[in-house]
Amino acid sequence: MRVVLIPFLLIAATSVNAQTHQWAVIEDADHFTNIRQAPSANAPVVDSIGENQFFVVEKKRGDWWKVLNQSITPDGSGYIHKSRVRLINQLPDTAAQRLLRKVFGGYQRLVSLRNDINERRENTPDKFTAEDNALLLKTSQSISDTYDNSYEPALRFLPKYLCRTNDDRILQDLFRIMVADTGSASETPGDALGECYICQPEWFLKQLRTLPSEERNIIFKQTQFGLENNMEVAADKRAALSEMLNVEMVRKQSQ
Repeated sequence: MRVVLIPFLLIAATSVNAQTHQWAVIEDADHFTNIRQAPSANAPVVDSIGENQFFVVEKKRGDWWKVLNQSITPDGSGYIHKSRVRLINQLPDTAAQRLLRKVFGGYQRLVSLRNDINERRENTPDKFTAEDNALLLKTSQSISDTYDNSYEPALRFLPKYLCRTNDDRILQDLFRIMVADTGSASETPGDALGECYICQPEWFLKQLRTLPSEERNIIFKQTQFGLENNMEVAADKRAALSEMLNVEMVRKQSQ
């Protein structure tokens, strides 16, 4: 699993020039769209983008926009017709919710399958076959690919969506994934939790209270990590929110 989807310089360019470099998904009845070597329908196809796969696009004059992800094309570039592009920041909330549910649901199913296979291997090692091991390897690779192409990019725009909508269902979906995927070394899920907590602390704590004790502790630790990681928020505000979160956890544990 690659922790970084695209190079640092590209992330910086995306944030600095947000009008031309934006996150996007495809909109195509065939559930995939071809990426071409040059801005022309006659140019060779260099790769394709699937449904629910995120990419950074550079808006150009004319009908062809540039794709910038190295995880999609070998040299990190190619062209896609703008009619096949749906910019994330232009998605209505209902469409954004559907997209997040598909991405989170698909990732959670893969993680659950991997966990089930690992549990079988630990509990009944004498019955763990070569086919089981092959399935585990295949599932682990699918998790890595899905993380890079869908789940991790979705986490980047998730806080803005949740801060705007207070969507209980999506936040609970994220909680479930993080509880199941505790072995992940990526900081992005914790950072997303921290951002959500910063912008909507009371609502976030309300959702946290619904979790069983063990799951709540997992989310608590990840939220604290993401909160401390967010250098864009003043230190005194982070400290106050951290204390608020700590008080909530102590209160729940004493009940």
